[in-house]
Amino acid sequence: SVSIFSRRGNRFVLSQTVAAVSPPVSVAFDKNHIYILGTTMVESHIIHEDTIEASPDGVVALLRADGSAAHVGVAADQLLISEKSGAVEVVDLRHGEVVGPATNVILPPTDRDTPFGLVTRGSTGYVTIAHSDEIALVRNGQLLALTAIGSGFPTGPGQQAPCWIALLGPYLFTSNSPSHTISRLVGTRNHIIIDEPVAAHTNGAPIDIAAEGHLLAVVESDGGGQSHLTQFTVDHDGSLTRIASSAIHSAANGVAIVRK
Repeated sequence: SVSIFSRRGNRFVLSQTVAAVSPPVSVAFDKNHIYILGTTMVESHIIHEDTIEASPDGVVALLRADGSAAHVGVAADQLLISEKSGAVEVVDLRHGEVVGPATNVILPPTDRDTPFGLVTRGSTGYVTIAHSDEIALVRNGQLLALTAIGSGFPTGPGQQAPCWIALLGPYLFTSNSPSHTISRLVGTRNHIIIDEPVAAHTNGAPIDIAAEGHLLAVVESDGGGQSHLTQFTVDHDGSLTRIASSAIHSAANGVAIVRK
């Protein structure tokens, strides 16, 4: 199931629980729908003013449907989806409802090892291909660009395994777990350009990453069931300055920034 929280001042209050068709791993929102990516299916639910329809208005099977589903995002009139076993796919939206079948985004055979995190803006999506050490630019179900930040996972040159990705203005920031680094790239409509291979070093293995305004936040795994949250300010040129680090006494695996 997916838990829905409402904001009440500076607090979040559980307002609803929505059962999912398959175990959920990621969610995305559009104007009047929530999209739930499960291990085998993706589904759409209508959002009313203060509630979400319990029953989906559309359900579509994933291409792999093998439990490796990773992330979903809205790219104009499509959903962009990654499955870690080797698929990047799109699902069409009709008035917000998902309609099948899912369509494969064709990647070169050597450049599809572990599609993982993704972000979208308008009709454009940027997808990390973690074990190929690459970031893909996808629009309208087509691969338009593929940029490598490293090679030879997990010990080759460059920055290894960009897992999660955040978008802030023209900049893309990737968290490279085995390299303990954050890379900065520039994402245009048709190209991805490496701006700074190592924009920051991290003490732990960076996992999830989020950016909003002038703030970037990263969850880092310290091993042994421990983790911490590191915050950076983002300058006008994309430079990162570490401002805080907070211990988390659990194996945290996600972060989001909520604007007041």
